[in-house]
Amino acid sequence: LYGLFVGLACQPATNIFISSWFIKNRDQMLSFVGTFANCGLALSGFIFSALAVRIESTVAVLIILAVFGVIGIIMSLLLRMPEKLGEKPLGYDEVPEATDNAVASDGFMLKEARKTSEFYVFALALLVTGMGVMIFSYGVLFASNKGYSESLSAMVSSFSFVGSAVGAILLGRLISKTNAKTFIHAVFILALVSVAVLFMWVKSDMPSAVVMIAILVGGIGNAGTNMEAPMLIPRLFGTKDFASFVPLYMAFLTIGIGAAAFILPTMATVSGNWISAMILSFACL
Repeated sequence: LYGLFVGLACQPATNIFISSWFIKNRDQMLSFVGTFANCGLALSGFIFSALAVRIESTVAVLIILAVFGVIGIIMSLLLRMPEKLGEKPLGYDEVPEATDNAVASDGFMLKEARKTSEFYVFALALLVTGMGVMIFSYGVLFASNKGYSESLSAMVSSFSFVGSAVGAILLGRLISKTNAKTFIHAVFILALVSVAVLFMWVKSDMPSAVVMIAILVGGIGNAGTNMEAPMLIPRLFGTKDFASFVPLYMAFLTIGIGAAAFILPTMATVSGNWISAMILSFACL
């Protein structure tokens, strides 16, 4: 159920919802939303870290799930598309060519896009990216293996989401001020640097501060990989069928993540360490 929620609501549906509200500055708004979402994830990690020191960890998890779950349900019930409120998307008046269907005014339909090679290359790129970035999800496990307490392991996770929050803002501004090529280069350089440092951490001990910085940098890169589909789809295919493209491409990214979730732990079990899994992630990135 959690996977369905994340796969259907938290990623593609949120991007589509925000894109429906904004014509002008769509990139920046998508990045701002990503930042706030990751701030929430980081905050939950910090809260758990504080609670786990004082009460049993299972109770702490249940408290967080209950509080954040209720807030999430209430907020989802309050969401409305602009047309349901009788409003035009923000920035509508500033776009001369705007029509009543301004948010989907130009570009390919999904059926047309499937006839191009770019359609499949981008899908493959997201699939492989998903396999590469899954390694960041094992930061808590690495920390536990290194003897970190539950509280400190939660802090490792929170640093990743803090990085994602910062990264969403920075990378959103980067792509709006430069171009998609610069955005892609920045995303993968950050991710590769982080995996390289984590690789050294897995092989031998490193100071906690260095590990936290690596996790932070990895979070920034990971934010960019999650932003790839909504940021690049308008540049590759236009916005005519945005609501169909985003869920499809996010599915390719998620399939890659899901495949790696099986492959990487299996490699670690067979080899007795995470070195080969780290190398596979680095190669995929």
